Amino acid sequence: MVMAFSSSGGRAALCFPRDGNWFQGYFACASSRAQLGLMGEEIPVDDCVACPDGGYQEYRLTVMHFALGKEVELVVRKTGGDLCQLDSDEIQFQPSMLLSVLRDCTVCFGEMTITTLTFQT
Repeated sequence: MVMAFSSSGGRAALCFPRDGNWFQGYFACASSRAQLGLMGEEIPVDDCVACPDGGYQEYRLTVMHFALGKEVELVVRKTGGDLCQLDSDEIQFQPSMLLSVLRDCTVCFGEMTITTLTFQT
C-alpha cells in the first residue's frame, strides 16, 4: 500500500554542523500538523559546479514520517551558503531566519512546501 503526502506549506528548521557533510531537521505541516524528520547527507558534485564556500551542494535527503514510521529518500539541491535554500521536484525550502550557535552549527528556519512524497506502507 502507498501513502502520498503533500503540503502547501509549513515550518521547517534545518541544522548544519560546521564540520559536517550532513544536516538534520524537522518539518511541521501547517494544515494537518503532521511532523516529518529530515536527514541530509552530502553527495559529491562535479568540480565545475562545486563551490568552495558552500554556494551549491547536493544532498541525499531522508524524510521520515513519524506517524507512519516510514521513510523516503530523494535528492535536493542546496544554494545560498549559510542562509540556504533547498530545492527539488518534491520539496522547496525558503529561509526566513538564520541562527549561528557558537560557530558550531548554523540553523535555518523557514517555509517548506512539499509537492508529493510517496511512502510505502
